[in-house]
Amino acid sequence: MKTLLCLLFLVITLACSSNKKIVKNCKLNPFEQLDSIQTSKVILKYEVALPKSWKKSTSSNADWYFIEKAYLDSLGFQATNADLYIRKFKIKKECNSRSYDAKSFLDFYVSYRSKWFIRQPFNYILLKSKHPIYGDFYIIKYKWAVGNFEYTASSFLLMHNNEGYLLEYRNNSKNFDIYLMDVQKIVQSFKIAS
Repeated sequence: MKTLLCLLFLVITLACSSNKKIVKNCKLNPFEQLDSIQTSKVILKYEVALPKSWKKSTSSNADWYFIEKAYLDSLGFQATNADLYIRKFKIKKECNSRSYDAKSFLDFYVSYRSKWFIRQPFNYILLKSKHPIYGDFYIIKYKWAVGNFEYTASSFLLMHNNEGYLLEYRNNSKNFDIYLMDVQKIVQSFKIAS
């Protein structure tokens, strides 16, 4: 009988500590972290109003929209004038018992993107805006350098039905503003399909 009571006490203790760990982990990061193969299998259902000059393709982790340049490099690579990626981040199953908002997605994204900036801090400008369908969303604008080239990105972060949607525009910093109006129209037209 003592053994049974001790065993029962141990099971209850472990269950409670496990539950506390899940709650803590959900507060730190409720979003699934998928590798590129898992991410490539995420089904994206949405609609956007795409300007005529933009083309659609896919990358290993997102849908990819771009404007081609008029030349190929020596390896046959088609350079682009502008890139826009659309990606979905799901909430972990064990964290899905509560609702998350755009601020939760913002916190996750800043932590996620910061890991890419090893040699320098992740500096960004933060803006808040309203989407005509989904309400509050955040915009993070940041820069990075590769060799002698500086790039700029604007990440548009919104939440709907406990899923985070990232629409990320990237371009060479000197050309960034050229296609910004196109990107804003795409973001404002973004509509999740059922």
